[in-house]
Amino acid sequence: MKKLTLAYFGSPYFSALFLEKILTDPDLKKIIEVKFVVTQPDRPIGRKQILIETPVKTVAKKYGIKLFENKSKALSTKFETNLKSKIINQKRFKHLNLKNWKLFG
Repeated sequence: MKKLTLAYFGSPYFSALFLEKILTDPDLKKIIEVKFVVTQPDRPIGRKQILIETPVKTVAKKYGIKLFENKSKALSTKFETNLKSKIINQKRFKHLNLKNWKLFG
C-alpha cells in the first residue's frame, strides 16, 4: 500500500502532541508519511525576551522532519503552488486559507 503524504501546519503544544502521535504510532507510520512541517517562528518570551521555539518545531527537529517557519502570509501562499502532499493537517494555524487550494485534483 502506498503511504499518504502529509503536510503538517501547527505551532502550539496540542499540535505537537498530535504530530508526535502520527510519527510514533506503528499503525499510523504504515499509512502516513509526514513530508514537512510549517510552524510559527521562534518568539521572545519573558522579561529577558529569550527566543523559544514552538513545541511543533521541537518535535519536527527531534524526528528529522523538514521544517519551514512561517514568518508571513507569503509563505502560506507559496505552498498553494508547490504542495505535493495528499493530506494537509492544520492544527491551530492562523495564516492558512484552504478554501482556494485544489487538494484532491
